[in-house]
Amino acid sequence: MKAIIYDDVNNYNFIDNFEEPKMDNQLNVKIKVLYCGICGSDIHKLLFEKPNRDYVKTRVLGHEIAGIVVDKMKNVMDIQIGDRVVVEPLLFCNNCDMCKRGYIQFCENLKSLGKDFQGGFAEYLIANERQVHKISKNVDTRIATLCDPYSVAIHIANMVQKKVNNIKSIKVAIIGDGVIGMACAELLYQGNEVIVFGKHNNRANILKKIDVNYINIKCIDRYLDYFDVIIEAVGGRQSKTLEEAINISNKKGIIFVAGVYDNNFTFDISLRNAFYKELSIIGCNSFEKEGNISNFKSALNFLSNDSIISKDLISKIYDISDFHRAIEYIKNRKINECIKVMIKM
Repeated sequence: MKAIIYDDVNNYNFIDNFEEPKMDNQLNVKIKVLYCGICGSDIHKLLFEKPNRDYVKTRVLGHEIAGIVVDKMKNVMDIQIGDRVVVEPLLFCNNCDMCKRGYIQFCENLKSLGKDFQGGFAEYLIANERQVHKISKNVDTRIATLCDPYSVAIHIANMVQKKVNNIKSIKVAIIGDGVIGMACAELLYQGNEVIVFGKHNNRANILKKIDVNYINIKCIDRYLDYFDVIIEAVGGRQSKTLEEAINISNKKGIIFVAGVYDNNFTFDISLRNAFYKELSIIGCNSFEKEGNISNFKSALNFLSNDSIISKDLISKIYDISDFHRAIEYIKNRKINECIKVMIKM
């Protein structure tokens, strides 16, 4: 089958004779991948830092996956061959203490696609039936592929709702105009003043559809001590955006750190201001369950019924054989202003 094989930073190659995965009792559904989104975490591995072998155990990355079921084990009842599906990347046990509390991102036995198991940068994929969700007829497969970033945004929005006494009429800043930041804006804009700060002017027209203002990050100092809630959605190898989040926060403000920072990256920030304002700084990791429904399933429901801007977040789609071109396109995002790039099979 066709696949992108990852060996090291800047060492990944397209091949057309990779062995197809075989189902077993755990991974009991086989899916022909139609689309797989390229996540920022994939870019980090491909271009900047190879993870420890104990952390990433597969040579095929990719976890934002939609496709068609082509085979299944006999004991799989709710999924049928021919179903169009989106694949939840996390495989949690549902039995440990964290899972019982809904914190599936901290499952003691957590496994995930593109990390512990083969990911979606390949023609075929196997997954557990609990990870496989049917896509309704009215939803474009490409839109469904955005379930993973939208599930993260739903988790963040839920955390905001739990931490803020009055979720309506709050002032929210989102630092970072990637897919997570844009999705957070769509989930939080109703009844609130939401401003997205970033570096890509094409976001402004998208955000107008949901009455959210877009402001260049260079102007962020105009909003000192202004916001009740700040979502830092940049991360990486810099600390400037977290410092800016502290500066623009009002007293008693809450900063949600959604940007993924590099492993072992340390930095200095001025905590005096955070101390004086009595700020809360809270990490946001992946997604969880609310009751019996994971945020991933909620994301699929939202994309199926309520999303206004999701289709605008898909910037370009490349054939898997053009994977290197896709990565070059992402490298030039300061110029082409891309948001989400996908691979099709």
